Amino acid sequence: MTQSRKAIVVAAMFAVTTALVLVASATNSTVPFFAMFVPLLIVPWALTRPVPGEAMPPPAGADAESAEEPEEGPEEESEEGPDEAEGVDPEGSPDPAGEPGG
Repeated sequence: MTQSRKAIVVAAMFAVTTALVLVASATNSTVPFFAMFVPLLIVPWALTRPVPGEAMPPPAGADAESAEEPEEGPEEESEEGPDEAEGVDPEGSPDPAGEPGG
């Protein structure tokens, strides 16, 4: 249901409810008041309908981050120590050739 249709349905349901109040007032009867809840229950139903082309939100109990991306494990350290890393000489300055040690 599009946003404009939702607005039309909500306005129509409030108009029906107002008409029932006017009928109850004109007839001095309480019976129309018992029917007023029906159009008012349609309002939340209409407002919660999905809009075509819009993505559905995740369920309320689901964790959004865990649903989108798998959880990352602990980072594994490479077998080389920090001094032996590729492209870095033991003094810590980068090796311009990109080879360790020199």
